[in-house]
Amino acid sequence: MKVKNWSTLFGVFVQAGVLTACACQTNVPVPEEPPETRPVFQPQVPEPVKPAKPREPEPKHIPGTDAEGNPIAVFYFRLDDATLSSTNFAALRLHADVLNDDPSKRIAIEGHCDERGTREYNLALGDRRAGAVERFLLSAGVDQSQMETVSYGEEKPVATESNEAAWALNRRAEIKYK
Repeated sequence: MKVKNWSTLFGVFVQAGVLTACACQTNVPVPEEPPETRPVFQPQVPEPVKPAKPREPEPKHIPGTDAEGNPIAVFYFRLDDATLSSTNFAALRLHADVLNDDPSKRIAIEGHCDERGTREYNLALGDRRAGAVERFLLSAGVDQSQMETVSYGEEKPVATESNEAAWALNRRAEIKYK
């Protein structure tokens, strides 16, 4: 675009600037901004320092262990089954490590059942459950001489009710350190 008359173009710009300046100076009331609301500064007063209590000796019995510090283990089974679930493997490996680290340790693996079934059947099932734990520990390198198995069948229930919740608690194998 060629501009023929520079003064005309300059006049247009000047008029636009004047109009803009006039529009800015109208008497439109501007609302006042509310005063700034800041929280009042309150200095933090430190709590008085209490003297430290003397440390109590460590308890002799740590939860999850027996009185001698050996891990406690109870492994639960499904009805009429002696198969270990994969959720038991980590705990069994812990026992294998304890036994492999100290060949003088000995354990008894107890097999238990719920009250259903004949006495003979439950003794045999308890034996299979204890045997499943023993086979796992043998496969993890524990010496056979460190373990013995015993079946109590239904003779030592931990829950005496006759319902599914109690029966589930009684279908178990336990490792007990000697």
